[in-house]
Amino acid sequence: MTDVSEILHRIEGGDPQAGEQLLPLIYDELRRRAAQLILAANPGASFIGPQPAQWYGIATVTLSFNADGSLRNVDLMRRSSISPEVNAMALEAARRVGNFGSVSNLPQPWQFNETFLYNTDKQFQLDTIVANR
Repeated sequence: MTDVSEILHRIEGGDPQAGEQLLPLIYDELRRRAAQLILAANPGASFIGPQPAQWYGIATVTLSFNADGSLRNVDLMRRSSISPEVNAMALEAARRVGNFGSVSNLPQPWQFNETFLYNTDKQFQLDTIVANR
């Protein structure tokens, strides 16, 4: 039985703590899907393959959503001081998606962080995707 199936079974059985365990799994899945949307909206700007020995630049953005999944705001949470141009590149890459799908059925705040990892060709990988390999 998968983690989700097991938790749903426990919820059906009346376990009050099971719902608290389900929410992080839902948010992890939404982050993975959002990362895939960011990659799809930026063809040629990302790369697949081994991680370089040293990243050219790393920028972390906070994406905040409206209930319909449209972006309310994209902010830099962590700036790259070594390669400052990747800051604007990461913000623009996140904004290209436009709509991430409705989040109205999830508890607020409707936001998450994503880290853009840039190689020397100024192409990125997303930490959400890299961490799940």
